[in-house]
Amino acid sequence: MFSNYLKKTSSPTQSTKMTPQTKQDEASMISQQSSDYAMGIVNAIQFTDASLYPGKRCSLKIDLSPEGAVLGVKTISGDLALCNAATHALKTAKLPKFPSAAVYENFKSFAMDFNFVNIKK
Repeated sequence: MFSNYLKKTSSPTQSTKMTPQTKQDEASMISQQSSDYAMGIVNAIQFTDASLYPGKRCSLKIDLSPEGAVLGVKTISGDLALCNAATHALKTAKLPKFPSAAVYENFKSFAMDFNFVNIKK
């Protein structure tokens, strides 16, 4: 349903010094948590009838609070009807809580693409 669904627009910061192995383990853990969080976002978004948007695309910029609440959604490009539906779906979705501050840094501001090119009406 979503193609290239998340594009990171911020990067995590680390304030503690770690050994190379620890840094690698930490980066791997953050990467896995970020991947899991991205799927949590996708799973939380509910469209009532995706078949209304065959062949349509929409790209949105999303800002989240540290608690996971949607602070803002802006249309970057795409079909107006799909972007409006996606914005509504995001604003009504119960997004998962962030597992860590580093994951929040990855998702506090990001782009999400909605792509319904394989939906048949």
